[in-house]
Amino acid sequence: MSVPNGTPNRTMADGAVLFDPARFAPVRGPLGRARGLPADCYTDPAFRAAELHRVFAASWNLVGRADEVPSPGDYRAVHTAFGSILLLRGEDGAVRAFANTCRHRGTRLAEGAGNVASLVCPHHGWTYGLDGRLTAAPGIAARGFTPRDYGLTALPIAIWQGFLFVGIEPSAEGPEAAFQDLATLLASHRLDEMVCVHRVERRVACDWKIALENGVEDYHTATVHAGSIGLQRHRLASLGPAYGAMVMERAGGIGTLPGEAAGLPVIPGLSAPARRASYFAALFPSTILNCTRDSAWWLSALPDGPGACRIVLGACVPATSAAAPDFDTRIAPYLRRWNAALEEDVAIMESRQANLMANGGSAAGPFAPSEILVHRFANWLLDRILAPSP
Repeated sequence: MSVPNGTPNRTMADGAVLFDPARFAPVRGPLGRARGLPADCYTDPAFRAAELHRVFAASWNLVGRADEVPSPGDYRAVHTAFGSILLLRGEDGAVRAFANTCRHRGTRLAEGAGNVASLVCPHHGWTYGLDGRLTAAPGIAARGFTPRDYGLTALPIAIWQGFLFVGIEPSAEGPEAAFQDLATLLASHRLDEMVCVHRVERRVACDWKIALENGVEDYHTATVHAGSIGLQRHRLASLGPAYGAMVMERAGGIGTLPGEAAGLPVIPGLSAPARRASYFAALFPSTILNCTRDSAWWLSALPDGPGACRIVLGACVPATSAAAPDFDTRIAPYLRRWNAALEEDVAIMESRQANLMANGGSAAGPFAPSEILVHRFANWLLDRILAPSP
């Protein structure tokens, strides 16, 4: 598993250098005077290559929930910006992350999710234990061949509030430290005790940053979501080194469409402020976490080729809620809400990307006051893209 090595010094047709910090001076200003990222940040393959190396490989990326692989032998193949990986729970109970790649000829080992006693490559039958060790390599008699040298490629993995994070060479500061203030803000939601009850993926024809930006501002809600969730207004709740959080106070929560009842019970032990609020947190680089009075939802936008991303939408609820005999009926209005809003978002995001790809777009405009997290994200991204090579 690898990512592009380094940041190319590519020169654009107009003679400007793509990674010249001077180009980004308008983005670097304070919110009231700053402008958005240049259009080529969403279309240029060299900028995308830099993101894979300097952002995703070097960051902790949310890939799912520990409870999605609850028992020894349980696995799930997940897409990441740096390729397919396997989340695998070992016989010792630990969850590990491996590149989903056989060490013989690079064949993908597994798809979807399931339970196995060992991983067997469908190409030549190389077999790996639940700890990633190579246990069988049929027909191999090469001089000096040592099975222990050909175990699966392990990736750093961390757990925060029940969520799994991986990277290739992630920052030394793990999710526990990076999201410490956020954990305090969301403490009464008891996210680590929730279970995942819904997970879907879809490929969307837009750059991953467009999807993230769209999800961390309410500026678009009155227009894009006029036919579904309608106008929403948030205020800043908390900021940390790798996240920003907004809060919206509304009695009854926002888990369902207007006119539909919220059928899930309130999270046991939820604090009084959290009972009347919904929190939207941007976990950089590419995840939005929404915590409401009865559930938690996450949306990740992951690069999936030029001008495209893969969106992962997941939902968690307390185990007691998931165990209710009529849970499928209770969760249905929530799925309708998320699906309706997502379809509206996808239409506008793909429209924006198509326009940027066709004509490069116009000069980026100013940030609205409600786009504070979009501005913060753009500068967080540039801090990494423009950092001197180590």
